[in-house]
Amino acid sequence: MITWPSLYGSLFLFIAFFFTVLTIHTAISTPQTFTEDPYPAPSRFLRPTAEPVVTNVQLTRNVVVRRPNDAVDASLADEQRPSVPLPEAIKQLSNDTLWRQKDDSALQWLKEATRYSYADWEKALEGFQSDQIHRGHISGAHTLEQDKVHLEAVVRRFQEKMGPCGGPEVVPRTFKVNSEIGREDFCKQATSPCAQKNPIWIMKPKGGAFGMGVRKYSLANFSMSDCVGGVRKLSSSSDDATSNSHAAYLAQRFISNPLKMNGLKVEIRFHVLIASTRPWIVLYHPDFIAKHATKAGSLKVNTHHQRLESMTPEELPMKLDRGNDVLKIIREQLKRMARLAVYAHRDVQGFKEGGRLGNWAIYGLDVALDEDLRAYLLDWNVGPGLGMRVHGSRRQSAATIRDMYAIASHRLQGHTGKELRSRADSTSWEVIIDESDGSTMQPSDCSESDPAVQKMLAAWQTSDKTEVCSS
Repeated sequence: MITWPSLYGSLFLFIAFFFTVLTIHTAISTPQTFTEDPYPAPSRFLRPTAEPVVTNVQLTRNVVVRRPNDAVDASLADEQRPSVPLPEAIKQLSNDTLWRQKDDSALQWLKEATRYSYADWEKALEGFQSDQIHRGHISGAHTLEQDKVHLEAVVRRFQEKMGPCGGPEVVPRTFKVNSEIGREDFCKQATSPCAQKNPIWIMKPKGGAFGMGVRKYSLANFSMSDCVGGVRKLSSSSDDATSNSHAAYLAQRFISNPLKMNGLKVEIRFHVLIASTRPWIVLYHPDFIAKHATKAGSLKVNTHHQRLESMTPEELPMKLDRGNDVLKIIREQLKRMARLAVYAHRDVQGFKEGGRLGNWAIYGLDVALDEDLRAYLLDWNVGPGLGMRVHGSRRQSAATIRDMYAIASHRLQGHTGKELRSRADSTSWEVIIDESDGSTMQPSDCSESDPAVQKMLAAWQTSDKTEVCSS
């Protein structure tokens, strides 16, 4: 005998089976369309807010650059101080004409300014914007900032050229999607079996800044044709849903397990100084700036509406509670990616000027970290902000700028080669490329000195080969 409960149960099973079959049929027969992923996309270097956030660590005037080999602050007694006020010297040095002429007055202002201590510089910089600081110039470096596809491509190809010593991926895979050929190249990669293991991609507009127009999409189970059609729609200026300013211009692989602090992503800005290109002497500053947002509710995390917190390198491992090796692992990777970017761009004749007297430049590199502390280079910035308006970073800015000018002063005096290298060693900057002896260096992870870092690089390189498409 059929009872009502058993009849209802059979009816329920039939309905569930019917909708399951319908869902499978729809998934097979209906083309995939791009749906914006609801989770926040990775930001560019986070912009400071007008209302700074107070950190827990109080920095005193006798705390200078904290680096692996502590730099000594060349403080002067009051009677030894220059007669020219430091703010006036900084103001004079912001004059581009002064640098183009490279006359004795530029050298004199440099000598006066760099006689002041880090503490004096920290106080003097309160009245300046970053664009009032001359940051040097080397032609050709703008390409690394303006064309992220070029940045990724030249670094990747240079690593491939190095063979087994190329090490793990430094820049996330990046494609231009503003042309049909570019879209096909991207979709061939994105829909391949290995790329489907990490099917999340970031779409960015041309010339985008501070996260504007950045969107995150999943391409899981997309066919080649669905992918091309979807990206074509996103990159079309005629699409009603996408304005010209937000039309997708490039696609970049999403870092799926970003390092977070209290559920919020952490990013790093560090600085690289090309002190000479004939011979090549390149330095990096170990006093990087670590930042994390304080709000995760907006996709566009890089806006003035976002409150931020910044940390010194020493504060970062304490807040992460990850042990004493954190700084060593991060710093070794920062040096490695800076070397690779410079070598790779130089390898394709990207830097246009060779050895003009006084030629030098500083750059800001933006880096994302994942949960394993693996670093990825996101941006190479010409004319960087130098952290002057980032809360808690004026100490770093003071040392970075003062010693940048000290090295520039030696360049203007005609010091080069081993002499320039020796003088650079007396600053808070650290040399990472040195061809002052006439040799031509090449980066090699095979010769990495620290066993722990070498082990991590080898593991990541193996992971890249098995989990990420490399061609």
